Amino acid sequence: AAESSDAQAEEREALLEALRQERGQEHEDIMQLRLSLFNFTAAQSTQIKDILLEQLAALKDIKLRGSGRNKEKFGLSRGILGSFFSARESKSINTSQDSNGR
Repeated sequence: AAESSDAQAEEREALLEALRQERGQEHEDIMQLRLSLFNFTAAQSTQIKDILLEQLAALKDIKLRGSGRNKEKFGLSRGILGSFFSARESKSINTSQDSNGR
């Protein structure tokens, strides 16, 4: 009977040790999974940041080209209006000279 209880005690100890080892391995696996997930997330974050920086540069370029066009349009409008008013002033001066000359 004593031998049987000793054998059962040894079997329980062996099972407990196997469970401890299994839990230790699970913990290591979980830590490895966390590290892999962290590395994957960091890599994705870097890729997203790079894409956003490229998009920002493209948008800035578009904005600069757009503001350049607006300046050109504004300058063109000023030039046309300036010519129009110059022509009116010249015409007005010529008309007043013609009136004075008669």
